[in-house]
Amino acid sequence: MRFTTKLATINSKTLISYRFTIWTVLLLLTNVGPAVAEHRPTDLLNDLPDRKWMLVDLGGVTAPLGILAYSGGWYDPDAHQFCIFGGGHYNYSGNEVWCFDIAALKWREMYPADVVTDPPYNGADQGAYNNYDNENYPGALFHPAGEGIADARPMSRHSYDQLEYVNGYGAVAWGGYTWGDSQTPWCNRCMDTWVFNFADAAWTFLYNGKNPSPNEVAGSGASAYSSRDGILFAKVLQETWSYDPKKNTWRKLSTRGNPPWSIEGTLEYDPTHSKLYYFGGNYEVNHTLWEFDIPGRRWQSLQPKGSGPNGESNNGPGLAYDTKNDVLAVYFGGTIWIYDVSAEQWETIRPDVRPTDSSYVFGRFRYDPVNNGFWLHASEDGRHATWFFRYQH
Repeated sequence: MRFTTKLATINSKTLISYRFTIWTVLLLLTNVGPAVAEHRPTDLLNDLPDRKWMLVDLGGVTAPLGILAYSGGWYDPDAHQFCIFGGGHYNYSGNEVWCFDIAALKWREMYPADVVTDPPYNGADQGAYNNYDNENYPGALFHPAGEGIADARPMSRHSYDQLEYVNGYGAVAWGGYTWGDSQTPWCNRCMDTWVFNFADAAWTFLYNGKNPSPNEVAGSGASAYSSRDGILFAKVLQETWSYDPKKNTWRKLSTRGNPPWSIEGTLEYDPTHSKLYYFGGNYEVNHTLWEFDIPGRRWQSLQPKGSGPNGESNNGPGLAYDTKNDVLAVYFGGTIWIYDVSAEQWETIRPDVRPTDSSYVFGRFRYDPVNNGFWLHASEDGRHATWFFRYQH
């Protein structure tokens, strides 16, 4: 939901507070949970055999492949859309959102990317960046500088696993590293929080200067939304945080048995058992599957039977929970490893026809309950590619 005021008499900080208060109050007054939209399975996907991939779209996204650099995405259950945002690194600064209409099997650019007139910082004189005025908006990233925060959109960043759909609100984006060199004077390790509303293709700025996103090095983290608790959980380095969308507040949790310090891992929610799963990560490398019991606030390392993910799979793996079959899927480089939660056992699936992209995936691998399968967005032969995988009917 997006509200804009044209009153020239209010200053920037008042405007931020005004917009956020109205947005929050209306949500609380209506007490609206997620609209339970009814969506039909997509005909083309119905006959896909178990444990098989289907290349559904090739080239539907026309943005440069740089939009995939260290970026993630989300599945919107209300609109039944699979969306991506972020990327950038050195080769693309576009901050647009692309969404895949699963019923129509077509991609759509939700709005044109904002124009960035300055190149990314490359060690040259930083004076050129003085026109990025973030002084009044801690952590906020938008362009052109000086526009009202009501009309702002987040700048492109490595979004990692830091995009999650939150029931009744939209897709929450927090943290990340901006496009270009990580030493850019604006937002090295971003601490802003936004929400994207699909209906009007608009971002709302949530950070109010009092509730920083998880710790001061929140550039790379992982998150998952618990629909049962109405809380977004995040792992940042060796810490565990929660975000309450109703209160717009972040809180560091006191937990037991934390996983080791690492970045570039992925977190996923298991609604059947009220647990989170964490896998992957670098600096230190993590090849252990970790489980977080939400009510007990306790982490524990798992040692499933069978052959688990291989040596490269820690590099930003995809993680998605199949609610119908009660299994967790770990994806990397064309291979899927299925963790059977009840049997505590791995299964490796690598069919002949499969994706070849072995770059970071994060939230661009998501479970679709309507079609009982997993969506992946990556690249093939220099073009954007969208795949669908079904584990079991």
